Amino acid sequence: MDKVTIQSGILKNLTLDVYTKERLEGLAEPSDPNSIRRASFYRGELGRAVYRGVTFSECGFGQSVFKHVSFYKCRFYKVDFTRTKFENCFFFKCDFQNCDPYYASFENSEIDPASFKECYVIDSDWNKALVLFSELRRSLAAYGEGSLSRSADYYFRTWHRRRLRHLWMKKQMSGPLPWLRSVCLWLLTGYGEMPGNLAFWAVLVISALAAVYMKWFPFFRFSKIRMVPAVGLEPTT
Repeated sequence: MDKVTIQSGILKNLTLDVYTKERLEGLAEPSDPNSIRRASFYRGELGRAVYRGVTFSECGFGQSVFKHVSFYKCRFYKVDFTRTKFENCFFFKCDFQNCDPYYASFENSEIDPASFKECYVIDSDWNKALVLFSELRRSLAAYGEGSLSRSADYYFRTWHRRRLRHLWMKKQMSGPLPWLRSVCLWLLTGYGEMPGNLAFWAVLVISALAAVYMKWFPFFRFSKIRMVPAVGLEPTT
């Protein structure tokens, strides 16, 4: 079997086995969940396959094309998806960890953007994360998945906030005001995905003001008000 040593990216210095289309297709629909480890499928094209419970570990799928491929409860660990194209694909409860889907595209494909939340973990990866979630937001909206598109927008805005913090800490911004504005918006509404936060903060502020009012203005309490009879009025017998 041919082998290739990766010179850059998240798989740098790893030696991978070169997989053909036929071999990769043969691992679809296994009788028991299996694992595909250190496989290279660079610039290949795979169509109409179903993977169930498969773990892809330290694989390189850069610049490949997947058409009508379904993934059910699959796990992807340290997989390079740079410029990979997914067309008419379906992902169900999949998990991506330490992967690199930089400039990957998802045309007419259904996938939960939350699956990618552990792909990039440090603030300096903000550029890759923004490109990823921007593509997911666009492609899911075009596919008619409004809810998933809004979820992608939430992660896009989250990474935009992390970008502002990164630039501020690197002294590439004049001040923290844009970052603080984004933090406030996130706390209040979760960028539109958690409107219940606004009700929580409203109740909290009202309760705090009520506590201050009762502590510092006790003479206005209704319990202290006494009923004084009107002058000249006597009780009737």
